[in-house]
Amino acid sequence: MGKITLEAPAKLNLWLEVMQKRPDGYHEIFTIMHTAGLCDTVELELAAAGIELSCVVEEETKRFSAEVPCGEANLAYRAATAFFSCASERAGVRIKLYKRIPAGTGLGGGSADAAAVLRGLNMLLGSPIPEQKLYEIGRALGADVPFCIAGGTMAAAGIGEKLTPCSPPPEFFAVIAVPKLTVNTGRAYAALDGIKYEYRDPAPFLKALAEGDREAFCAGLFNRFEDVIPSAKEIKKRLCRLGAAAALMSRAVRKPCRRRRRSGGPFARRIFCKDVQFVNYDNARALYALIFYALVLFIDNTVYLSALSCYLI
Repeated sequence: MGKITLEAPAKLNLWLEVMQKRPDGYHEIFTIMHTAGLCDTVELELAAAGIELSCVVEEETKRFSAEVPCGEANLAYRAATAFFSCASERAGVRIKLYKRIPAGTGLGGGSADAAAVLRGLNMLLGSPIPEQKLYEIGRALGADVPFCIAGGTMAAAGIGEKLTPCSPPPEFFAVIAVPKLTVNTGRAYAALDGIKYEYRDPAPFLKALAEGDREAFCAGLFNRFEDVIPSAKEIKKRLCRLGAAAALMSRAVRKPCRRRRRSGGPFARRIFCKDVQFVNYDNARALYALIFYALVLFIDNTVYLSALSCYLI
């Protein structure tokens, strides 16, 4: 039986506008997503029949993560089920997930795992399913799965499933600052429904990407959900004072995260994988009131080596 190991990268929302509510209850959005260096690892081994799933969550990841379901509720398991229902081959698979992307953070860990399962099974079985059909299977699993199959930098419309390639951003490092509290995604959308705002034009940000303009890129980072998060502007100022070139709320999320009590300095030990860092940002009293999950800091290499390194303990 064949075996394959794939990386399943997280994603970052660099730009996010929320538009009208659809008859089905979902909101139209326009977002620009980018593949991050933080990855889960997905091991697939073909079997004669059935689907087996095991999960290993890294200890450092657990402090930032919601519970990871390890069974039929897991998106990777559902992806395997969907794949075999569409493929003519009769086979099974043993899936092992090594989780480094915290669950419930809006960073697309579950979608990335599902995308890796779809791509991996298709590779192991000789590509019985055309790529476009993989996107359709992924779309039925979750709006972010098609992007996670494609990767790179993409503009996404609809509910996030209509993808158009974009120019990649200038090279950057990212730090994810994790407050203690989270907000329900549905409530965040409802809060936006209760205010009036003009839709922002993504053209200037797309132009900054196309031209590789770092200054315009940093200035153009945008997330509409910040309009309903009272503390967002102040927290972004605090983060920029640490030396970030820019700060951005990643997105609203659904699940509360497990927390370990700790004392000492302002940040927990870092979780590091290529260009993404996680820190537990809970040092100031004002931060306990946060109702969103994460702010993303975009920093250049010099700042990363000097200003931020002293805060990561």
